[in-house]
Amino acid sequence: CKPVVAAAPAGGAVSGWRSDWLPSGFEVVNSAIRREPGQGSPVSTLMYDDGLARFSVFIEPVKGEAGVDVRTQLGPTSAVSRRLSTPKGQMMVTVVGEIPLGTAERVALSMRPQDAQAGQ
Repeated sequence: CKPVVAAAPAGGAVSGWRSDWLPSGFEVVNSAIRREPGQGSPVSTLMYDDGLARFSVFIEPVKGEAGVDVRTQLGPTSAVSRRLSTPKGQMMVTVVGEIPLGTAERVALSMRPQDAQAGQ
């Protein structure tokens, strides 16, 4: 079975999430919600780009006590995972890209659920 993916072109966010802080020059270039058949919870994905560098943000519900905060760098690639308490419950936010480790951490901690538009 193939995963079910809802995607939006640049500028159109479908993930239901936004960042309260982004490094200068970065904007969302793609967003999607991925559901693996039989796996349950959806994973929201946002991709940001400034024309030179790119990073991705993955957001998924935390099940039970699963999910550990991680902060690592391998060469130019940073990866940060942080648990966040949100109105949607406990979520694991992971940021991966060729950006400084501190920047990735700040982006992860700035993710917020997007308010649904009331059909207007």
